Amino acid sequence: MNLKLSRTALRELTRLYRGVLIAAMISAAFVASGAKADDGYNLVDGDNIVLDANKTITNTVDTEGTGRKTAILAAGETSITTGENTLTVNASGAGARNYIFNTVTDNTDFTFTGNLDATITGAGSEDNRGLRQNATTTTTWDGNIKAGVTSENGNAITVDIWEGSTATFKGELTDISSKVTGTGTYAYAVQNHSSDGSVVNLNADQTNLTAEGGSWAIGTAIHQGTVNLNGNANITAKNGATGTRAIALEGDAGNVYDTRMSVTGETVNVKAESDVKSATGIFSSGLPATFESEAENLNINATSTVSGVTGIQVQYDANVLLKEGTNTTINANGKTYAYGVISQEYAGGVGNFTSHGDLTVNATSESTGFGIAVTEGASLTADQVTSTGTATADGGFGIGAFVDDSTATIGSVGKTSYLKGVTTGDTGTAIGILVQQSDTGDSSATLKGTMTAEGAAFGISNTGTITNEADLTVKGGVDNEGTFINNAKIASDNYF
Repeated sequence: MNLKLSRTALRELTRLYRGVLIAAMISAAFVASGAKADDGYNLVDGDNIVLDANKTITNTVDTEGTGRKTAILAAGETSITTGENTLTVNASGAGARNYIFNTVTDNTDFTFTGNLDATITGAGSEDNRGLRQNATTTTTWDGNIKAGVTSENGNAITVDIWEGSTATFKGELTDISSKVTGTGTYAYAVQNHSSDGSVVNLNADQTNLTAEGGSWAIGTAIHQGTVNLNGNANITAKNGATGTRAIALEGDAGNVYDTRMSVTGETVNVKAESDVKSATGIFSSGLPATFESEAENLNINATSTVSGVTGIQVQYDANVLLKEGTNTTINANGKTYAYGVISQEYAGGVGNFTSHGDLTVNATSESTGFGIAVTEGASLTADQVTSTGTATADGGFGIGAFVDDSTATIGSVGKTSYLKGVTTGDTGTAIGILVQQSDTGDSSATLKGTMTAEGAAFGISNTGTITNEADLTVKGGVDNEGTFINNAKIASDNYF
């Protein structure tokens, strides 16, 4: 029998055949890879998705009209609820920039409740962003939230907040990671940067932020925005080729919006470690920048096997405040230098460091280990501190407290402090507290409470002004070429 099809029928059969062939190819590809991922979600106002089973999606949704691809695009009031199920996002280099989640319209309000396991992997120069917001949007991430972003030679930024937006993470776990495996620029776990007053609330029971590689590895990068951390946390940065900072606040004179981070919780661990460059635990710089801790236990570790380290660095009219009732422990272990705390000058502005809690500092390096230091007109107040500076190489300097052309108040009534300098080489200089004043500078330290200053060279060395209001014990003696005003009690193993 001869059967002749019309052109319309032929076109329809061809279309169906192509559809079946493409579906078969896609199915074969997923079978070969051992996974199946559906298209992403393009959510518009009123869309509320409830999963009735585990689901995997990928980044197929075009965003911003530029070929950039996202797995979830939200506009208006929308939500995703997983219940006991898990939404898995497997995103890869589908576009020039790839996302797990994105918003592009004003007044978007998106809520995710449940379990999210999301990753972006990218080879080449893809600029990958994880959970991104702009245009004055609001998101809530409630449950077990895991998001990781990797890029080879581009940026890997996992939480990326802009333009007055607010992101709130809560529930049992927030686990955010970023990694650059090649020559990319930024590995940021959280970026709230140039953000016109955006706010990131990290309120989960446990928050983990990890950044590794790139030119700069930063756990939390903040500029003209606020990050509030409420709960237990681990914040870690590793191996930035230019520098590594677990927490970085960078304001500038004339900024309209504050740059701020506040920390509460039972235990917050901050770690910066590097085998390639310097490492800093907390960096606070710029007139509107403030880091504030009410954490019961704040533990800061900075290590570098090749360069210098700083536990807390504050400068350029910025502030660091450790509130009363807090316990802060700083361990700084570097190759070339180590500062537990340094409050210093930058671009004409000086740092302001204040600790009203219990502060314990250990700073160790080969050549210079300074427990707490204040230089170039900056200020430092530590109500209760045990500070040890250790140098391990011959000729090194181990200084418990260093005051250089600046003002420091160390100790407080009813509290006990200990300043100790240590050297372990065959030669070196160990001083408990060194107050140093240049010909044109002004350096002063006030000692309060109950205090011990100990060093093999000198317990106290002074060329500025020391006002003693403490019950003071000096081990190693006093070297005084400046002004020493004793308004209280002093016990020393030599005289000055």
